[in-house]
Amino acid sequence: MKKILVFAFLVFAFSCKKNQSPVSIETNLVCVAGYEKNGNTRIAKYWKNGQAVNLSNGIYDAEANGIAISDTNVYVCGDSSDKVGNTQAVYWNNAKPMSLGSDGRSLSMAEKMLLVGNDIYVVGSELGTYSFWATFWKNGQIFHPADTIYSSMGRGLAYANNQLYIVGYLSDSNPSTGVIWQNGQAYHLGDDNSVNTYSIASAGNDIYVAGTSFYSVDVFTYWENGQPVNLGDLNLSVWSLEPCFIAVSGTDVYIAGMEYKIPPTINTPIVEIAMYWKNSQPYYLTDGKHDAHVTGIKVFGNDVYISGYESNGTKYVAKYWKNGQAVNLSDGKNDAYAKDIAVIHK
Repeated sequence: MKKILVFAFLVFAFSCKKNQSPVSIETNLVCVAGYEKNGNTRIAKYWKNGQAVNLSNGIYDAEANGIAISDTNVYVCGDSSDKVGNTQAVYWNNAKPMSLGSDGRSLSMAEKMLLVGNDIYVVGSELGTYSFWATFWKNGQIFHPADTIYSSMGRGLAYANNQLYIVGYLSDSNPSTGVIWQNGQAYHLGDDNSVNTYSIASAGNDIYVAGTSFYSVDVFTYWENGQPVNLGDLNLSVWSLEPCFIAVSGTDVYIAGMEYKIPPTINTPIVEIAMYWKNSQPYYLTDGKHDAHVTGIKVFGNDVYISGYESNGTKYVAKYWKNGQAVNLSDGKNDAYAKDIAVIHK
């Protein structure tokens, strides 16, 4: 009788263990850049496997927009304001602020960053004489890839073929449109203002750019070596929203962004839905009950990481999604925003 009872207990214990939900354990080092509001002040920070590291003291506004990791070093770029409201591009090395070249008077902003060997590249914009100029910094030294007589903005950067590629926006003698700069030469990805570009990635010798193209609606588009590929059905009921972000792994192309459906009545609120595409297949990260935004994407091994933020009904919660599963970074008491993500092995 005892043997029967012991056997029954073991079967019961095994079946309970088998039916338990698996616990997700993060095996990689995941760092997310962003900022959190404290009253009316923005505090730049990053989260290292969920633990917040403040980059600014909360006296003046600061934001963290881009992030990169090398070994044990975490690099974050963004911008910081002073007591008179001047905003300057900055980057932090392990939470220590580092200067970026500027005249100290112009408004400047840093958007994304890239590590290539021992070189640190940051891309953004600087306010010139009459308009913003696309700007990048190499190891703190400032450069303008575009002709400074036109308005332009730098939004992303990649490195391939021993060359730096910058993607962004340019308003020149042609209508404003999305462009790539290569060695100071601008290459238009559209012949009119129907194209907007935000993100760039390299895979081997190939260059991929993510943005939107306007037909009857805006639709997600990526360009492989300048050739466009549209995602979506070009109908009037679904809009693809800017910005959008790209990652490439092998032959797979991932585009992360937001969509919304045209509301049935003018009084129906528009809700932005976070989602991504893997090649031609869409995957939705949120259910459309609350606004959600994506801000970056990284593919690491078999895992897809997407940074962003989602409303809880009253505040925005900074978070990232790993393979579609949300990981909250803030507690929802203050507005918080995740702006970019980087992943390496621990």
